[in-house]
Amino acid sequence: MDSFGRLVRQLREEAGLSLAALAARSDVSKSHIGNLESGARQPTPAVARALDTALRTDGFLLAVAAGADPVRRRTMLTGVGLALGAKAAPPGVNSLAEYLRQALVASLGATVDDWYEIAEEHGRDYMTVSAPELQTRLLGDLAALRAALPEDGRLWAVVCRLSALEAMTLTSLGDKRAAARWWRTARLAGSQSGDVSVRSWLQGRAAFRAAHEEAEPLSVLSMAEDVEAAEAHAARAWAFARLGDRGAATAAISSAHRALDRLPVTSQPTMYQMPTWRLGLAESRVFALLGDTRSMSSALADVPPDMGEWVAQREICIALAESVSGDLPSGLARADAALAGLPEVRQVSVVRSLAREVALVGRGE
Repeated sequence: MDSFGRLVRQLREEAGLSLAALAARSDVSKSHIGNLESGARQPTPAVARALDTALRTDGFLLAVAAGADPVRRRTMLTGVGLALGAKAAPPGVNSLAEYLRQALVASLGATVDDWYEIAEEHGRDYMTVSAPELQTRLLGDLAALRAALPEDGRLWAVVCRLSALEAMTLTSLGDKRAAARWWRTARLAGSQSGDVSVRSWLQGRAAFRAAHEEAEPLSVLSMAEDVEAAEAHAARAWAFARLGDRGAATAAISSAHRALDRLPVTSQPTMYQMPTWRLGLAESRVFALLGDTRSMSSALADVPPDMGEWVAQREICIALAESVSGDLPSGLARADAALAGLPEVRQVSVVRSLAREVALVGRGE
């Protein structure tokens, strides 16, 4: 079965259509579709267009059938919901995500410079784009990355980064099981790349994310062990604070600042490098756990006003300070207001987890 036929079958099954039902919807005969799916026939432009319309893939199947350069033309970005769309139900999207994950493990491909640029773009987008929209963009590029297939080991670093972003996006959408599979794929790709810097970023990012998801402190410490990335130090600081070790927590925060100071300043916030204000949010959370409201307040740097989700996190960190200082009603009200001010699509799991922490810290839990 070739790539076009495999995708048609995947799409048809995702849509819950039989061969006969798709034939009726597309005016392409049942036997013709069966031959396409088995690889016995290749699609003509007219047939590809008919199936693309019937399965609502907005140009995706046309791009595959035409053999278009998936990186430069990027036709697949708009259609890679695979008949599910950007607002599709999570089970369908996650089924597609698993299909792409398995394919990426086997092989990958693209033009190196283009893919590094696209990976950087996704790192910036993660800071401002909603999880459902980012999910569609990521899956589009992951599909294109899989389809290009040059044998260039340097691209495993791109697979590592995009797989990690997909894992984080799935977590934000509430599917931790699928996210865990993508984390494993990211680790495999990072190891395959041989790129020490991308592996260090991945380990730090995974540890930091685990801390935000209230993982066991000892597990977070294990994940961040021997990693010099700023996020890894911040994750360690959280874990030590949860264990009540103030000295180790503050030392880890200092190490995080030193790690950031060694990096070049970026013009735009990106998930590949922690901005100072984002470290401030993490630092304030650590001091909240330690009951140090003065240090917590001084750690909070201004968040760029266009970073709505992160502005809300800053408000919730202030709510944490109020809760720690004994004013739980005010803290809860501020946290609730911060959540209410976000569109529902931006109320991701990390933000909700932080809001729940206001009540827990206020009760001394």
